[in-house]
Amino acid sequence: MFFRIRSAIVLLTLLGGFSMQAAAAQDCAVLKSLALPDTTITLAESVPAGNFMPPTSTTVGPPPEPPKDGAAPPPPAGPKPIENLPAFCRVAVKVAPAIEFEVWMPADKWNGRFQGVGLGGYLGAINYMDLGGALAKGYATASTDAGHKSLGNETAWGIGNPQAIVDLGHRAHHEMTVRAKAIIEKFYGSGPKYSYFTGCSSGGWQALTEAQRYPDDYDGVVVGAPAQNLVHLHAGSIWNVYQARTIRPDSFRFLNEHVISACDLNDGVADRLVQNPLKCAFDVASVQCTGADVSKCLTESEVNAFRNMYAGTTNSKGARVYPGWPFTSEGGFGFWANPVAFKFVTGTFRDLVYQGDPKWDADKFDFDLDVQKADEMIGVHLNSNDPDLRPFAKRKGKMILYHGWDDALVSARQTVDYYERAAALAGGMAQTQKFARLFLGPGVGHCAALPGPGPHSFDALAALEAWVEQGTAPDRIIASNAATGVKRPLCPYPQVARYSGKGDTNDPANFVCAAPR
Repeated sequence: MFFRIRSAIVLLTLLGGFSMQAAAAQDCAVLKSLALPDTTITLAESVPAGNFMPPTSTTVGPPPEPPKDGAAPPPPAGPKPIENLPAFCRVAVKVAPAIEFEVWMPADKWNGRFQGVGLGGYLGAINYMDLGGALAKGYATASTDAGHKSLGNETAWGIGNPQAIVDLGHRAHHEMTVRAKAIIEKFYGSGPKYSYFTGCSSGGWQALTEAQRYPDDYDGVVVGAPAQNLVHLHAGSIWNVYQARTIRPDSFRFLNEHVISACDLNDGVADRLVQNPLKCAFDVASVQCTGADVSKCLTESEVNAFRNMYAGTTNSKGARVYPGWPFTSEGGFGFWANPVAFKFVTGTFRDLVYQGDPKWDADKFDFDLDVQKADEMIGVHLNSNDPDLRPFAKRKGKMILYHGWDDALVSARQTVDYYERAAALAGGMAQTQKFARLFLGPGVGHCAALPGPGPHSFDALAALEAWVEQGTAPDRIIASNAATGVKRPLCPYPQVARYSGKGDTNDPANFVCAAPR
C-alpha cells in the first residue's frame, strides 16, 4: 500500500513538473510578441538544462592562457560549450539601428536579481560565458554586442559608422538594461528586486559609465580595472609602445625583480607582494650599467624609457595626458613591444577618429593634436571620466572598484586618480566610502586573462550584494590565488593590508587594514 501511494506521488510530481516546464516554455515563447520601443525580439525559446553551445559566428570562448613575458595575449579562443546550465528562457533582441543583446532567465529558482555583464576590449559580441556564469547562480542576466560586430580588438567597424561609437560608448548597455528589465517583468510577472552590473577592463569602463550616465539603471556596480578615459588611455599606451621598443625583452623582468626586492618588506612580510607601490622608493638608475657588460643591468636608454613609463604621458605644454604606471607593473611592459598591441591602441585614432585615412601615421603620433581631436570627436562618448558620482550616491547606488597594481595594460594610478577626484566632489573620502570603495590587489595583473601572482580571485558581487541589500559595507574582501596559494585581505583604499607580525602569512586573519606608511 505504501509503495502504491509513493508511486502515485512520484507520478503526480513528474506530471506536475512537466506541466510547470510546459508553462514556462509557453511563457517564454509569448515574449516573441512583446512590444517595446524601437525593438524587435528575434528569438524567444526555452532551453533545456544541460550544455549550451554558443553560436560560432557571434562569440568568443573563455579567456586565453596568459602569455609569456614580452608577448601579447593570444587571439581569443573559439566557442566552447557552457556546461551544466539550468533550464532557462533565452531571448534575443535587436534595438534600432544595430544593438543586439540576449536575456537569459532561469526557468525556476530565480534569485530575484538581474545581472548585466560587460565586455572586453572592443569586442562586439554577446558575452555568453558570463551569461552562463550568472545564470548558473540564479540570476536573470543580459549581455550586448555593444552595437557592432567584432570578435577581436579591430576597429574598422567605426569607419563611416558614428552611431556605433555612440552605442559602444554608453547607449548599448543602457538600452539593454531598460529592455531586459521589461522582459524579465513580463516573464516572471514582476521585475528584479535588485539589479547589478559587473565587468572588468572595458567591462569595468562600461560599469562606470552606467553609474555616471544612467544612475537609475543599477543598484550596484562592480568596476574592475576600468579602461575609462579611453582616448587618454590609448594615447598613454602609444607612449608606452615608443618606450618599450627601446628595451631588451629580458630587461622587463630584470627590473621587476629589483623593484620587488627593494619594496617587498614594506608591509612587514617577505612574500614578493608589494601592498602599496605608491610608497615604493626605488631609483631605476641604481641598476644602470656602469661598464661595457650590459647583461645584468639596464642601459642608459632603458633607464630613461622606464622612467618615461613611470612618469606618464604629457603633451608639449607639460599637461598630463595619462598618468604613469606604478612600480611592480613593469614585469608586463613587454606587452607594449608587440605589434599587435600597437595596432589595437592606434586603431582608436586611425579608424574611429581619422576614419581609416591612410595618410595618418601612427609612428608620428601627436600628443597635442591627435589627443585633442580625439577628445572632440569621440571622447564625449568614450572617455567616461566624469568624477561626479553624486547622482548615483543620491539614489543609494553602491560601487565596488578594484584594480591590480601589476596591471600593465590599464594603469592602476588612473583608477586611484579617478577615485580621489570623485571623493573630492562627493565631500571627502569618508563620505565617498558610504557608497563607493576601491580595492587594490598587490601582484594582481589585468582581469582574468592576465591575473598575475597575487590574490586575484575574490567575490566582489557577493560583497556588493551584502552592501546593497543588508547595508554591510565591505571593510575587507578576502582574495586568493590557487596557483600560488597566497591568501590576503584586500582593504578599501587608502588603507593597505599589513601583517600583524604573528601567525601564518597566508591566513588573512593575521593582517590588519591600516593607513599606509
